[in-house]
Amino acid sequence: MGKSILSMVINETYNHAGLALDARQVHHIEANGYETISLTDFFSPNNANGGAVFRFIGPEALIICAEVVQLARCGDYLRIPGNPFSTANDLRTVSCNEFVHELFRQAIGRLISKTEDIFLFFKLVEAYTDSAGDVKNLIKPREIQFAGPGGITYVAESLGRMEADHTDVKIKFEGKLELRCDAWEMGCVEIGILDSYTPNSFLQSQLFKLVDRIDSSAYASFNHYHTGWATRRSPLGHSLTGNFLVRRGPLGQDGKSSGKRGPLGRG
Repeated sequence: MGKSILSMVINETYNHAGLALDARQVHHIEANGYETISLTDFFSPNNANGGAVFRFIGPEALIICAEVVQLARCGDYLRIPGNPFSTANDLRTVSCNEFVHELFRQAIGRLISKTEDIFLFFKLVEAYTDSAGDVKNLIKPREIQFAGPGGITYVAESLGRMEADHTDVKIKFEGKLELRCDAWEMGCVEIGILDSYTPNSFLQSQLFKLVDRIDSSAYASFNHYHTGWATRRSPLGHSLTGNFLVRRGPLGQDGKSSGKRGPLGRG
């Protein structure tokens, strides 16, 4: 359907996210629901016009990333419906970025509840929980606004539903609407306002760090020889496992997975 509305209005370099399970596989939420695809497909020129790798660098990062990967591999996470128009203010639905964020929060909560190491327990509690004992948000949402004629959000929802074909997906604008009128122009526009997690939410957090950028065209050539990312390590000698991956749609268009263009990676 071309460039999605949310992709245009967030005005960021990247618009879809997933979690690297290892050097070959990525787990994410898309129009096809929750799925694991190859790293080659995730960053291929057919699906992406470049990408980047973010690493979690908070206290006890290694064991937290290992727990995140375990959750994603086993599918042992809260299966919340995917929605490109999800608000970050609740968990009725999740965008792709919100899904990865929740994986980290759930992994931290699980480690706190199961560890028998008292020193690790107190370290995790001190670093990641609030006064009520709940795991804190690791990133902050952005307020996204977009304007159009009346019914603009209804049109966006309708287009999203045309592409989504899985029970894991629920297309619903969860923000608020305002009608703004200009007496001089004698007209009104509908303003959609949405608090959403985006790739910049991770970039601006002290708990995540941008460690690599991906050139999809070079990546395709690299994988032509069936080598490269299967053995490649990102900077500082660390593996891709447990890293947060982002991409932007090919030539400014939406990303896609499993052969079908989908709307869920824009949030």
